[in-house]
Amino acid sequence: MFFLQTGDIIPGKRIGSIEIGKDVSALLELSHDFIVQDLSQNQLYIGGDVQVWVDKTEKIITQIMVYGSFKGTFMGRFGIGSFLGKIEECAGELSYEEDYVYLFESQKGICFELEDIEDDWDSITWFKYNAPIEYISVFM
Repeated sequence: MFFLQTGDIIPGKRIGSIEIGKDVSALLELSHDFIVQDLSQNQLYIGGDVQVWVDKTEKIITQIMVYGSFKGTFMGRFGIGSFLGKIEECAGELSYEEDYVYLFESQKGICFELEDIEDDWDSITWFKYNAPIEYISVFM
């Protein structure tokens, strides 16, 4: 099983050495040790801490998602296990929720999914400071 392990998270461009818009051959140069799942419009390459969507027609990478043991960072300091509220402080803007992920107006091509914590919470601000980031995706 392939583990990406670390790397810079650059919205709309790349995570570590995996780049949006590159041919699938660039991914396979890193490793052939992926589980490949066939989806309707994409092939999903699943590793131990990364998933990569490849458009079936154009054979290019369209999305990268990291999770689990991945230690890379966004803005040089935020990664899996960080808190969205801290990113908002650093970015100087609030994120917004769309289809269970959080996005920033000024940071196109990146989204964050927070851990589904079981605590009773009624404040989105509280949730953003107490539910760690579980998944980070970069996309076109």
